Amino acid sequence: MFKAMLLVCSLVHGSGDEKSCFELHDLEAPNGYNTIEKCMGRIHEMVDMTRVMVPFPYKVKYLDPFDDPSYLETLSDYELEELIGG
Repeated sequence: MFKAMLLVCSLVHGSGDEKSCFELHDLEAPNGYNTIEKCMGRIHEMVDMTRVMVPFPYKVKYLDPFDDPSYLETLSDYELEELIGG
């Protein structure tokens, strides 16, 4: 399963010397999506909604778990199998 979650950090909401960050979790499908394509579609929707709430400046980055070896190393065998559809 793929779960949609955003980590939003903004200097505007911080104290000036540190970032203020918060997580936004998908309430539409809290148990996740069967495919990464559906999950990414939902993430794009969530990003569009968040842009209205978070003032500029901001930068949007997407984590592709297959491109991040350090993330993959943190997963259990079961989680890896779920990720690759095993």
